[in-house]
Amino acid sequence: MQIQLIGLNHKTAPIKLREKLVFANDMLTQALLELKEKMSSDILILSTCNRTEIYQSASDSKTLISWLAKFHNIKEMNLKPHLYTFKNEAAFSHACRVAAGLDSMILGETQILGQMKQALKQSEFVGGQGKNIAIFFQKVFETAKLVRTKTGIGASSTTVASTILKVADKIYGKSNNVNILFVGAGEMTELCCKYFSANNKKKLTIANRSIKNGMALAKKVGGHPILIGDIHHTMHSFDIVISSTSSQLPIIGLGIIEKAIRLRKHKPMLLIDLAIPRDIEPEVAELDDIFLYTFDDLAKITEKNLKNREKETAKAELLIQQQCEEFTLGSICDIWTGNSISPQLAIQGNYKVYNNINSYYSHNNYNILEDNVIIPLYCNNSTCVKLLDEKSFITNNCYSFTFHNMSLKKFICYYFDSIGLKR
Repeated sequence: MQIQLIGLNHKTAPIKLREKLVFANDMLTQALLELKEKMSSDILILSTCNRTEIYQSASDSKTLISWLAKFHNIKEMNLKPHLYTFKNEAAFSHACRVAAGLDSMILGETQILGQMKQALKQSEFVGGQGKNIAIFFQKVFETAKLVRTKTGIGASSTTVASTILKVADKIYGKSNNVNILFVGAGEMTELCCKYFSANNKKKLTIANRSIKNGMALAKKVGGHPILIGDIHHTMHSFDIVISSTSSQLPIIGLGIIEKAIRLRKHKPMLLIDLAIPRDIEPEVAELDDIFLYTFDDLAKITEKNLKNREKETAKAELLIQQQCEEFTLGSICDIWTGNSISPQLAIQGNYKVYNNINSYYSHNNYNILEDNVIIPLYCNNSTCVKLLDEKSFITNNCYSFTFHNMSLKKFICYYFDSIGLKR
């Protein structure tokens, strides 16, 4: 199985770049179709507030990077330094860490798993989910579930909402009389609304473009719905504003906040911008009496409270490492048994014969080449060959080999023993 990904996230790229690479819902289908045709491979695009990642079953990262830069109208030279690339087992390990919340800004958060499942559905919708992508993510989701059930990585996790509440309490004290405005009615907003409501913050207002969706969320949390256009003349009424929409342009500008501060007679306001691209113009942060926090700012706060979860993180990382070994072994078994591709196809264009072991070692090829099932064998005639089928390597019923991948070694030993070969 061949899977490659390129991407960037909150660790490798600043918010100014990440917001330019977001695939909005109205452009995602177009992007998937365009990329699927260009790459002639399975394609999945994961686009969230904190990361943009593209998974493919081809191995042409150069073309993929060029396409990504061109699609978002960014110079390739400005994009490349912030990108990471993973392939096969490394891609699987990375995807597992993402799905389990280990690679999130807020360690252990659960929203990312739902976002990955939604990305898989979108890939399937446009015909981009081939067998490789489907099997790959099925195993990723199984691993994420295992991590969450076997460790405490998500237990009492520091959520976005809890971090916002801690910041609010520092500004306003533990008062339940603050007026809170939520802009948007998506999943993130709903999570925050429910958390605030459960913590006795009852003066909640939900502003949304669709009054129907706003009313539905307001009913769940005992809030009051308004249209998003109403915030222009009601902004001064709110102590805390939490914005999380999918708008491609800021919806809360400097002028709106300047007016609100005047009407509030400079009573402080806490503004939380959870959107990428950002909903609130960054210049707002320069105003007196304004406390503006982005997702990145909240993440820095939570880092100070993560030491008590290091033990659970170590457990999670060990589980993922074990699952990576099983994933590698499973891929080999699929290829061997013909469930994916045949051994003949796997080695096409890569067959080499070395006259002796020393010439083999001089090429530094100690493992599978390009993730294909091409296995070097040191037969008793000192000729190193690559495995095509049983007949191509048997010499006096003896074989020997060296691998650093223990999962592969276990499988090959088991297979050879089962057909009666001696080591």
